[in-house]
Amino acid sequence: MVRRIAVKRLTESDLTIFTAYYRRPDVHSKQKAVNLNAEVFVDEFFPQLQQTRRQKFQVALYVYGPGNHGELEEPRLVVKQQKNWRLDGKLIDNPEDARNRFDQLRPDDVVVMEFIGGPDGPEEVRAVFLARANALDGALAEECSAFLGTGRSMASCAEADLRAMVSRALVSDDHPVHQILLEADLEDAALGGAGGQAGLRRRGSRRNRSPEALQQAKIAAEETGHRGELLVDRYLDAAVAAGEIRASTWVAATDATAPYDFEIETSQGVRRIDVKSTAYDFASPLHVSFAELECMARSAEPYDIYRVYAMTETKGELRIAAAVGAFAGSILSALSALPQGVTVDSVSVRPGLLRFGPPVALDVDGRHTGAGYGAHEHSVADYRPSSP
Repeated sequence: MVRRIAVKRLTESDLTIFTAYYRRPDVHSKQKAVNLNAEVFVDEFFPQLQQTRRQKFQVALYVYGPGNHGELEEPRLVVKQQKNWRLDGKLIDNPEDARNRFDQLRPDDVVVMEFIGGPDGPEEVRAVFLARANALDGALAEECSAFLGTGRSMASCAEADLRAMVSRALVSDDHPVHQILLEADLEDAALGGAGGQAGLRRRGSRRNRSPEALQQAKIAAEETGHRGELLVDRYLDAAVAAGEIRASTWVAATDATAPYDFEIETSQGVRRIDVKSTAYDFASPLHVSFAELECMARSAEPYDIYRVYAMTETKGELRIAAAVGAFAGSILSALSALPQGVTVDSVSVRPGLLRFGPPVALDVDGRHTGAGYGAHEHSVADYRPSSP
């Protein structure tokens, strides 16, 4: 499943998709569509559209904003028009319960769009319209405008960059832009995380909380976990080839019940590795099973956590927390106070509680940039927490 985010500066033509703007006597464009710049929508997001003869397809469009206005579902066509594509279709009316909803939008306001679908085109689009004149949108609209700069009308935006803009703009927790930032909560909730479940209840629509959405998120999380292990396998194979370690075994590839994913042999002896992967940023919670905690704490061999994050289909970032046995022991000690007959299946851990090494950029071909394996300090010293 392809998921991409774009920021776009709105033009007069784009705004004529709204009835309120289309009917203004001083507006001359009658386009009734939002332009999707080909250098972003095709070249970056859906390059297979360059090869297809497909000229149009239907998407489910979910419209949010301006301000704290919630979801409107508006089925639409994505249509190829000469060089560019357009989010086309009938006009979008102000709803009955908010008769002036879209009237405040003006040229140079901003829309944040999320495209979700297969490699040959989106099936769903979420669009959050931000009006500079709206007190709830103004700061974020300015952040998005600065992100675009003076030379771009539409640009791809990493989720981490959007989160940073939302944070700097002090956007309220109930602002609809969070609808585009719910995927990390969905992943966490699908893995049993209480934080993700709370985030969905606080900000998500019923559609985000449906059994189907959670099931899809669980499948995506499992795929992310496998891809993360694959990236680490290639990284460790490269370390063997470079003579940095002597051998590497992908244990989880043949034993799904093992409480670790890899076992490596170094000049200092054997080490065990558990890979924790996420499509989102480094700070997303780590999910550690009780069996993994016991192995971390009681294994005679040092046990390391390999955090793979910001993953795409072929790439990811890696940071390593070495020798986490003492940390796991402290958790088990706290859990020992539970009443008899009560057990914990897993825990969620904030990555900032562990001391992670420098980042390494990985790709599926085994290439990596940043610190090589030998630069990571693998010691069996007592656990020392880093700053949160």
